[in-house]
Amino acid sequence: MGGGALCILLGLFAALGVPEFGRRPVAGNSGPPSKIPRPAEVDDRSTAGHPESSPAGSRGNRHAGEQSSPRHESKVADRDSDEEPRGTTSEADGAREAKAAREASRLRQRLLERAGELAVGADDPWKSLIHVALTYHRAGEREAAAAWFDRAQRLAVDPDSEVRTSAALRDVVKGWLTIAEFEKAEALLKRIPTARYREFASAELATALARKKRFDEATRLAAGLLDPSARALALRGVADAQARYEGLNEALTTVSRIPSGKYRDDALLRVALARAGAGDSAGAANVIGQIANLRTRDLARVRVAEYEARAGRAGSPETLLAVLHDPFLRDESLRRIVEAQV
Repeated sequence: MGGGALCILLGLFAALGVPEFGRRPVAGNSGPPSKIPRPAEVDDRSTAGHPESSPAGSRGNRHAGEQSSPRHESKVADRDSDEEPRGTTSEADGAREAKAAREASRLRQRLLERAGELAVGADDPWKSLIHVALTYHRAGEREAAAAWFDRAQRLAVDPDSEVRTSAALRDVVKGWLTIAEFEKAEALLKRIPTARYREFASAELATALARKKRFDEATRLAAGLLDPSARALALRGVADAQARYEGLNEALTTVSRIPSGKYRDDALLRVALARAGAGDSAGAANVIGQIANLRTRDLARVRVAEYEARAGRAGSPETLLAVLHDPFLRDESLRRIVEAQV
């Protein structure tokens, strides 16, 4: 129930639009300010959204054995700040718009605070807190997002299970990587107690670095991984990014370092799709021919054919699908492509 309610609250937050909490109004701008601080809470602006200053923070502190002071609000100040000044019609319209902006901003803040409170009480609180932190980050509240990430990190630790702690901390690492906080992610993954989870988190870091075109760092990190599956996962991510941003030859060189098997075929599939998306039909077809597993090869042909159809390249989809080994898959794929083109 807690997870469903959290999703609903975050959905409502998204429906209200992303607030610009930290932006100050520009002089001469006739539009409403993105946020007008309440007179009684001017000193609290720097901690707005911080888990320690929200109801969720209070509950989280009790969960973690910390102390937290309650948040005081002045309803009188809110009422005074919402009164419309008397003046011309345009001034009255501007005041109403400003009031609506204040009310929307306060509602967004309450939704996020309530989402944080629900997250702390969830079965896997760190996962829900990561979603709350990412929502704050998208809203421009980086300091508050970092605070929620820190809380997620604390609640991810299970003193009775190193494996559970390792899996949970890996989730937090992936959260940091989502917003490209590489230093924080790297510092946290070093604290993962189980070697296998630590290596897989490092593989995800290598993939994220490659997506930012930091190929040398990503390749070095992948080469240093001892777990074969983690190393293959990292190289797969590097090859995918190289196919998109560097070139086919670089990507295939990286793929050649992956042992034959599922990860290698999956890497070739991703490279083929990346080249098809870049308009390199010949390159995509060449890569598909190197996939060993017939089912994966057929899937690659279907996906690339869909790219070709969307790009309007006549004849290419039919040529690719004609060599599918599964007749049902071939017919179904052709039907979907025809429907998309109608």
